[in-house]
Amino acid sequence: MVVGACRHCAPGWPHGLNLKAAADALGIPRPSVYDLIDKSPNLRTAGDLGADEITRSFESCGGDLDAMVRELEVSKRALGRRLKELGLVAKGT
Repeated sequence: MVVGACRHCAPGWPHGLNLKAAADALGIPRPSVYDLIDKSPNLRTAGDLGADEITRSFESCGGDLDAMVRELEVSKRALGRRLKELGLVAKGT
């Protein structure tokens, strides 16, 4: 079951990008979800994104955090933290 577990963290799946909800659904600790993401070539966290990629997404999405989450496919909460680190203020925070 854990082999395909990363799909629970991806857009379009029941828990979207809510890692806590995905961990709860899988019956595993949240840190284990991060381990699964690290092992997957198709998933990443907001911490994996470079400042340039975040800034480009911010500009192309007009600062709309929800749109950025869909575009970058990362957690809304974590992306919001990264935006603050970069001094960017998103809409919908």
